[in-house]
Amino acid sequence: MKKLLFVSILNCFCFTSLTLSQTSIEVFRPNARAMALGGSLVVQARDPSTIYWNPAALSGLKDREMLISINGPFTFDFVSLTQVVPLIGTFGASLSRLPALPERVDRGTLAWGRRFYKRVFVGNKFDFLKQDSTLFASTGLGIFFGNPGVGVLDKQWQEFANSKLLDKLNFGMTVHNIPLGKRIFDPSVMFGFSYIFPTPGLLLNTGYHVQKGENTNHLGLGFEFNRKVTIFLGLEDLDFDESAVGFQYTRDNFVFNFSYSKNSDKLLFTLSARISPAPAALAERYYERGVERLTLKKYKSASREFKKYLDFELLDTKSDSTKILLSDLTKRLARTEVIIDSLFLLSSRLLTQENPKFFRAAYVLTRIKELDPDNFDATVKLNALKPAVDVLIKKSLSDGDAEFNAEKYFAAERSFKRVLIFDKKHPTATKYLADIDKIKNELAEEYFFRGLGYYRDKSFRVAEQEFKRALEFDEKKDEVIKYLGRTRQEIRKNLKRVSKLLREGEALEQQRNYVGATNKYLEVLKLDPGNSPSTSSIAKLRPKINRFIQDKYTKGLRFHRNENYPEAIEAFLNVLSINPDHLDAKRKLARVRLDRREKAFPYLKQGEMFFQQGDWQSALESYAKALEIEPSNSKALQGEKDVQKKLQIVNLIERGRQKVNEKKYLQAETIFGDILRMDPGNRIVKIELNDTRNKINELTEEYFNDGINLFTLDRYQDAIGIWNRVLELDSNHKGALEYKQKAIERIEALKRIQNR
Repeated sequence: MKKLLFVSILNCFCFTSLTLSQTSIEVFRPNARAMALGGSLVVQARDPSTIYWNPAALSGLKDREMLISINGPFTFDFVSLTQVVPLIGTFGASLSRLPALPERVDRGTLAWGRRFYKRVFVGNKFDFLKQDSTLFASTGLGIFFGNPGVGVLDKQWQEFANSKLLDKLNFGMTVHNIPLGKRIFDPSVMFGFSYIFPTPGLLLNTGYHVQKGENTNHLGLGFEFNRKVTIFLGLEDLDFDESAVGFQYTRDNFVFNFSYSKNSDKLLFTLSARISPAPAALAERYYERGVERLTLKKYKSASREFKKYLDFELLDTKSDSTKILLSDLTKRLARTEVIIDSLFLLSSRLLTQENPKFFRAAYVLTRIKELDPDNFDATVKLNALKPAVDVLIKKSLSDGDAEFNAEKYFAAERSFKRVLIFDKKHPTATKYLADIDKIKNELAEEYFFRGLGYYRDKSFRVAEQEFKRALEFDEKKDEVIKYLGRTRQEIRKNLKRVSKLLREGEALEQQRNYVGATNKYLEVLKLDPGNSPSTSSIAKLRPKINRFIQDKYTKGLRFHRNENYPEAIEAFLNVLSINPDHLDAKRKLARVRLDRREKAFPYLKQGEMFFQQGDWQSALESYAKALEIEPSNSKALQGEKDVQKKLQIVNLIERGRQKVNEKKYLQAETIFGDILRMDPGNRIVKIELNDTRNKINELTEEYFNDGINLFTLDRYQDAIGIWNRVLELDSNHKGALEYKQKAIERIEALKRIQNR
C-alpha cells in the first residue's frame, strides 16, 4: 500500500510542466518547510532539500530518500535524491528550476556530506547551471555543528529530552555560488542556528543570509503535537508581510509539508519519502556480514563491516557491544599486522639469500594467509611459488595423515587447513577435516558426560577440567558452557565453605578438640581434595587422633563384654568416623550388632506367638523388650505397630457397641465404618455394622409412621419435627421428604384462609 501511494504521487509529478515564478535566486525556497520556518533551513532541513541548504547536514540522512516540491498547480521546482554510503558519507543529487531575470535558470546539483570530527560535519556541492544555451558551474561548502540526525524521519524532537546539549543545539554555515569559471550568480553566505525544547516539542530556528544587495534575517517556530503532526510559523526580516505558516503530516515513510506565504500569496507543497529500508535494517546487513567474516577469521573485512554498522549511529545496546567488539578487533589487527610484517620480512630473506628457500618461504606465506585470508601480497607471492607450494601441499597431507593416525587431531586439522589455503576444494583434505569434526564432536560429548558425572558427584574441580576439555573440541557447545559456568559457581561457593571450615578446624584444634578439628579438615577434603592446609593439619593431628581411636576401641570392647550394646556400637562408630578403614572396629561393630540381634530374637518370637493368640498386651510387652535391646529391629517395630493397631480396633469396637447401647446409631455406624477402613477383613465389625444399620432402618420407619399419624390428626408442625428426625437418620428418605413438603403446603394454605 505504501509503495502504491508513492508510485501514484510520483506518476502525477512526472506528467506536470516545469514552470517557476520569476523571483530572484536569493529568495529561492526549495521546499515548503523552509518557507514555513521563515525562509532558512541551514541547520533544520533534515530531508533531501539539505542538498541546497547545507550539504554537511546530509550526514544525518542514513537511508535513501527522495523529495519533490511543488509551488503551483501541476508544477514542481525541486526534485532531490539522497543515498548513504557507510564510512564515505551521504550523497545527494537534485534538479531545480530557478527564476532569474531576464531568463530562468535550470540547475543540477551533486552534493556530499559526512562527519569530520565528533560533532563537526562538513559537506561540498557542485552546481551545474544552464541559462538559455549558456552553461555555468559553481561550488558550495557547508559546515554543521551538533547532531544532524535530530528530527529526521525516525527521530522526533520529544525523544531527545535526556540527550546532550549538542543534540538539541545546532549551528551551521553554507557558502553558495563559488564560481568555477564564468559567473552567473554572486557568492553568498548563509548562517543558521536552532534549538529544540524536547518536553513541549518546540523548535526555534533562525537564519542570517549575507548576499549581494540586502542581507536578510529569518525566524521560525515549530510545534510538534505528536509523532505525526507538526505546525510551523515563520517571519523574514521580522516583517509580518513576509510571514508564512506551514503544516507537516508524517505517515509511515512519507512526510507531507504544506505552507502558505503571505508575501507571495502562494501555496507550496513538498513530499519527502524514504525509498529504502529503515537505517536499522540497512545497518543490520553490515552487522551480519561482519559476524560472518569474523566466523571465517577475516578480521580486517569484519572490522570494516562493523565500522559501517556503527556509521549508522543507532542508539541501542547492540551498538555499544559492537564498539567494544570493534575495539578488541582493532587491537587484534594491530598485533596481527606486526606479526604479518615480520613474516613478510622473513619470507623476503628466505627468497633473496644465496640459496633461496622456496619451500620455507611458501610455508611462511601460508602462515600470513592463515592470519589474514584476504592478504593480496601473500596471494601474489604464493602464486609465484606454485612449485614449492605443490611440495608443501604434499608434505601437509602426509603430516596430517600421520597426525590423524596418532590421534593428534588439532595438529592434523592445522595441516589439512593449510592445504585448503592453496586448494579450497582439495578432496583429501576436505574428507579428513570432516572426519576430524565428527571425532571432535564425539570427544566433546564424551568429556561433557564425564564432567556431568563428576558434577553430580560434587567433584567440581575434576568436572571443571572435563568441561574445559570438551570446549577444546567444541567451543560453541552451549550445554558445556552452561555447566562450566555452574561448576565454577559451585567452586566459588566451595572456596567460601572451605575457608570457613578451615577456620572452624583451627579453632577446635586450639581447644584441643582434635577429633572435631580432624572432622572439619576431612570435610574440607571432600570439597577440595587437594587442599594442602587440611592435608598437613590431618597429618599433624594423626598421632593424637590415634590415641583417641585406641581409647574408644578399648571402651567398645569393654561395653561389648558387659552386653552394653548401644554404648559399644557408639564407641566403634566413633572409631570408624575418624578412620573408616579400621578393620578391627568394623569386625567388632558387626559382631556387636549380631549379638544384639541374637539376644533380642527370643523376645521377638515370643511377641509373634502372643500376636497369633490374640494376646495383644503380652505381645506388645514382648516387642518392647526386643526393641529395648535392638531399637532398630524392623520386625519388632512392625510387630509393635501391628499390635497397637489391633488394640486400637478393639477399643473402637467397644466404643461402637457402647454407642449402640445408648441408641446413638449414627455415631456407632461411623465408628464401625472407620474400623473397616483400617481392617477391611474384620468379620465381627461387619456384623456389628450390619446390625446397627438395621436398627437405624427400624427406627427410621417408626419415626416416619409416627409422623403420618400426626399428619392425619392435622398436627402438621409436630409431624414436620418427627420427619426431620427421620431425615437425620436417612437424608434421602423419599416418604419423609414428600410428606414434609405436603405438611408445609397445608400450613401455608391454612395461613391464607385465616388471612381472609
